[in-house]
Amino acid sequence: MIGLVDVVLDHPQPAAAAVGLFLVHPDYRRQRIGDDLAEALI
Repeated sequence: MIGLVDVVLDHPQPAAAAVGLFLVHPDYRRQRIGDDLAEALI
């Protein structure tokens, strides 16, 4: 596993989402994986 994202749908309002946890395995950090994933989620 490279990473984990915990998302709560319809929070804080309907049709919205809140990210509760965003982790990237230390072996894969500093490779823009987190940046790319965050951009994809937006």
